[in-house]
Amino acid sequence: MADSDTTTGSAAGAGRRLLARYIDLNFAAMVIVLPLTLLVALGPALVASPLMFSLVIATACYVVVAAQQALLGNSAGKYVLGIKAIPTGGRQSDFAFFVEREFRVLILGQAFGLQLASMVAGFVSLYYLRKHGETHYDRNFSTVVRYSDDARRLFWLIPMFALVVLAFALLLSALPQRG
Repeated sequence: MADSDTTTGSAAGAGRRLLARYIDLNFAAMVIVLPLTLLVALGPALVASPLMFSLVIATACYVVVAAQQALLGNSAGKYVLGIKAIPTGGRQSDFAFFVEREFRVLILGQAFGLQLASMVAGFVSLYYLRKHGETHYDRNFSTVVRYSDDARRLFWLIPMFALVVLAFALLLSALPQRG
């Protein structure tokens, strides 16, 4: 199936959406976190505080996921799992739309990643998804998330996983040895 078939496919289930989010954030973290960590570990990079460093990284990761969708038509995780976030109501699939959607997911769907709050937000999202076929943040933002069944996309999990392992190994080998 072509990628455009996701516009007419069935609603994406919770498992696919969660795994796509996991892949997207791991890929974005590889792009953002590894170079920043190397800068901090090896150089005189300024870090105001661990909290500020974490906020910058988290924001950058969500912007990277939004940029993938705006520039490439989909994010890595959503592509591999055959799902796509599609604006309804005449809204354009532009960078502003995807940035806003990513931050709505972060705030409403994941409660900023705070442990207990994130679990509650996840269950609320799952409840809405099962009851209405869409999450509360997608309903409020006029977005549908569709699924297209094409098993060939799963092939891309192999090189993506290999890239993450390679990047992690390079990071570990570049860090100064103690002792």
